[in-house]
Amino acid sequence: MSEPAIAPLTRACPNCGAHNYSNATVCESCGIHLDAFESAQPQFQKQKQETVSEQRKRLQASTNEQVRQETRAGMRRLWIQIILAFGIALAVLALIAGFAAWNSYQQQLRRERLAATYERGKLCLARKNFTCAREEFGALRQEEPKYLDVNALWMQARYGYAEQQITLGQPQNAIQEMNAILQGIPNDTRAIEILRQARYRQAELYMQQNQWEQAILELQKILFLAPNEARANKLLDQARYSLALQYTSQGKWEQAIGELQKILMTAPNDANALALLKQAQVSLATQFAQQSKFQNAVNILENALARFPDDPQLIALLKNIYDQWYNDAISRGDWFTALSVSTQRNFRFPVNK
Repeated sequence: MSEPAIAPLTRACPNCGAHNYSNATVCESCGIHLDAFESAQPQFQKQKQETVSEQRKRLQASTNEQVRQETRAGMRRLWIQIILAFGIALAVLALIAGFAAWNSYQQQLRRERLAATYERGKLCLARKNFTCAREEFGALRQEEPKYLDVNALWMQARYGYAEQQITLGQPQNAIQEMNAILQGIPNDTRAIEILRQARYRQAELYMQQNQWEQAILELQKILFLAPNEARANKLLDQARYSLALQYTSQGKWEQAIGELQKILMTAPNDANALALLKQAQVSLATQFAQQSKFQNAVNILENALARFPDDPQLIALLKNIYDQWYNDAISRGDWFTALSVSTQRNFRFPVNK
């Protein structure tokens, strides 16, 4: 008995892909009817294509809707940004306009303030209230140095203030004011003249208060600029003589002699200075002798005799001091000094005279 022929496995299942016999009608693997499945394939493909197409349409529609939504959102954002930018621009413009208006207002206030200060200064100047005018024009000049003729009016007020201070008996204020002007304008002739007047007045006040040294300093400052000024030289000699008198009353003979010698350098025949000088020299020589400073006493009297060579008081005192010196040396057993003094005395006062 012969075995039946076996058909080759050539038919693939379109559903699961398993291979079946070529004459099989049902898939041994998944059990579908192969002929029915294959005949339904075109319909399946069509449905599949339709499904894919529908899905694509839906996806496209969804994408388009999303794009439209994003576009609308983008437009809203853009408008919001435009509105914000416009609002900011308006705010900036408003700030700029406000600042410009404020600045203009401040400038107007400044102009009004400067004008008011200028008018107050002129009013003070007209009333000869130089202190007020000086302050008003000074403040105006600090804020606006080139305002009209403020510099000239300020200088006028300062001159008037200084002259007024001299009249009121406050020359030191005038001196300070004119010195301040001369620091900036050394050749200001009016300031120099007012300063000169102020120093004279200050010196006179010092002399009235017996402040002779301060008076001398003020007068020397005048003579530094004008050495031959007769008035200043006269007052200086008066102040020095009064200071010398003060020194003699205090027993300060050397200081008194120094002041008197300064007077005699410019006025060698001043009788009062000569008389006081002689008195001071006699007193100082006597003081040195009492202190056993005999050489100093002799030197003082020799200087006095050079100016008063025949003065009997000076000659007698000099002889007396030589005698005291000699006797002092003998009492101390200082024979060398005694011999030296004796020789000096005999040379100064020869025996045959």
